[in-house]
Amino acid sequence: MDSRNRGDLFWKALAVVLLVVLVGMVAYVYLSQSKPKYIYYETDDHKPKSELAALAPSLQVNHGSIYWVADLAEQAMPFVVNIQTSVDLEARQGQRENTQDSPQDFFREWRDFMPEEMQDFEFRQMPEDHPPIGGEGSGFIIREDGYIVTNAHVVNGADKFTVRMDDGTESEAELIGVDNFKDIAVIKIDGKDLPVAVLGDSDETRIGEPVVAIGSPLGFEATVTAGILS
Repeated sequence: MDSRNRGDLFWKALAVVLLVVLVGMVAYVYLSQSKPKYIYYETDDHKPKSELAALAPSLQVNHGSIYWVADLAEQAMPFVVNIQTSVDLEARQGQRENTQDSPQDFFREWRDFMPEEMQDFEFRQMPEDHPPIGGEGSGFIIREDGYIVTNAHVVNGADKFTVRMDDGTESEAELIGVDNFKDIAVIKIDGKDLPVAVLGDSDETRIGEPVVAIGSPLGFEATVTAGILS
């Protein structure tokens, strides 16, 4: 009786294992052959999207390859840039001095009304050789003559913008416009025949499609993160 039960249990376990293997093989074949659908177009107010979709080049990626992320990153790196921002504190301090009283002047004016232990208080002056304050972010080139899209929070509050390309070349940029609600900003460098990002149609994307984020946050160069659209 015990041997018969053990035999039945063995065949049931074997059937479950074979079923799992079969399902896994079917899923692998389906996923390796399926490719996401993309429609790429370049920004141009004078042409419809359908025409641009037919004319604009697309990134050549074999999604069935295990190296498709590396292939995509290699093609995208040339139009992804690092943006360094800085604040001219000396100039801003000069502007404040010309437009309003300093905190120390305000304090002296009301000193007689304050407790004795606070009457000798002095504000510290900013040292002459103070280090510049700045930040970093990423962006991508959208036009061959140097227009670059980045985030508004990257450029907000900054006075100077330095763009570093993938090949290491650096250029000074000017701020063109900011949309804080959408967290988008446009800056421009002097350039000609620069590598341009291949833009897609977000209306054609589907939840669950593979996505890749490429940039240089926190000073790191050429970072790549893969995931799915959700």
